Amino acid sequence: MSGKAGSNFVASMLQAIHGTRYIPNKVVIQIDPENPPLDLARYNSVVKGILQGMERDKADGKEVKESLRICRDFACGLPITDLGEARKEVLE
Repeated sequence: MSGKAGSNFVASMLQAIHGTRYIPNKVVIQIDPENPPLDLARYNSVVKGILQGMERDKADGKEVKESLRICRDFACGLPITDLGEARKEVLE
């Protein structure tokens, strides 16, 4: 998930993720655009790709929106920016 620490989106998503059913092997990574995890990106290609996409958007003058990506079976979905849709996806 990408978004500023403490934002409404991040807080709501963390509550939805941690407050739902048990999800074995669940990993949650919160990427703060103002303080990106560059060290982690060196070792994790998914995080690296997300950071590169955020940088491309910034360079193109696009707004970097808070989003959630759900990865299943070694593939990550498109960014979800709507809280309702994100909650629905987390519960599936």
